[in-house]
Order: sequence, then C-alpha cells, then structure tokens
Amino acid sequence: MTKPHTGIYQHATKELGPPREQVLHVATHAWDIRGARAAGMAGAYIDRYGIPYVDADGS
Repeated sequence: MTKPHTGIYQHATKELGPPREQVLHVATHAWDIRGARAAGMAGAYIDRYGIPYVDADGS
C-alpha cells in the first residue's frame, strides 16, 4: 500500500498516536493532499514549483 491510498495515512496515525482529525498533512503534491483528506486529515499544499493547487473537482 502506498500514497495516496487512505490506508497509509490511517496507518501513520495509528502508529504515531494522534487522532486523524488533529493531524495536518503538508505536501507539495495535490494527490497527496487528497489522500490525506480522504483519510480524515486536514491538508495543506506548499507550492514549490509554481503549480497551483487543483482539487479533484478542478478547483
């Protein structure tokens, strides 16, 4: 299992302890943010490459 499969994010919080609702996942790829959000985490996008964030719905 690899990212962005929701199970990888769930596994991380299970191993590290915090509830998913209290985790902010920060990434430079939109697919990574979508995976974290689908697993119940908050997500923050860092634009390091001049590529705007586009969510699954195109926004």
